[in-house]
Amino acid sequence: MKTTYMRIVPMALLIVCLMGPHALHAQEVLYTPSATSPGKGITSIRTVAAYESYDGQRADGPFKLDQYTVETILAHGITADLTLMMHLPVTYRDFSEPATSNSESFGLEDIRTMFKYRFYQDDIGNIDTVRMSAMVGIELPSYWDGFSSDSFDPFAGVALTAIQGRHGVGAHAMYQWNTGDDPTGIEFSDSEADAVRLDGSYLYRIDPDEYTIDTTKSTYLTLEFNNRYETNGDFEALIGPGILIEATNWAAEMAVRFPIAQEIDNRAELNWSLTFGLRFTF
Repeated sequence: MKTTYMRIVPMALLIVCLMGPHALHAQEVLYTPSATSPGKGITSIRTVAAYESYDGQRADGPFKLDQYTVETILAHGITADLTLMMHLPVTYRDFSEPATSNSESFGLEDIRTMFKYRFYQDDIGNIDTVRMSAMVGIELPSYWDGFSSDSFDPFAGVALTAIQGRHGVGAHAMYQWNTGDDPTGIEFSDSEADAVRLDGSYLYRIDPDEYTIDTTKSTYLTLEFNNRYETNGDFEALIGPGILIEATNWAAEMAVRFPIAQEIDNRAELNWSLTFGLRFTF
């Protein structure tokens, strides 16, 4: 039986998660973590809303799932190079087939908490830079029925961000040791199998051609490649074109993702997704 603590903590975090977006980092796309940091003493909040369509299999037969997630990402700069981060995902699920009395559910998924340390920075020019960061953390259980693994799952990774002129590239790799005992799941990394993320991104600034003293807004075309592998053999490769608009104190982004390769037996298959992100700087 869950304790009172296990019930109160997820609800408190859910309230925080719905407080809304604030600042985060420049030129960071939706699914490829960057090597940038908010700066010493600066706290930032970013909100990402996503719709995902899944097909899967469970004991009572095949199912179709529409999933809606709002994830809030909090980051606090402990030093110029060291950042504490927390990811709070709130999810609503609607199983359209088969239709049952419990086909809809809502809850808080497991909470990712980590430290990110920037160990390399080479500022080549006014905007040109190369940065690398290491990440280490743990996915904490929310203990929300149907949404939590009820396990403590550590992870570690590294990220690269490089900007030169109108071009930006990013790379990210992460390994998560899952300690739960569920052999199947709905999303990537839901099961007892360990999980590997390999991500890459490319940004191209379409406006302005060059920065001037009067520049107040930049627009980028973005492209992401997200590879997901689990040690039970499940694998998928996703591609996601999008757009990013950054102004002086706000940014908005949108991307569509769909699979280009899938070999999945132990969880649901992603058909496609649509994601929006919003950031404000104060």
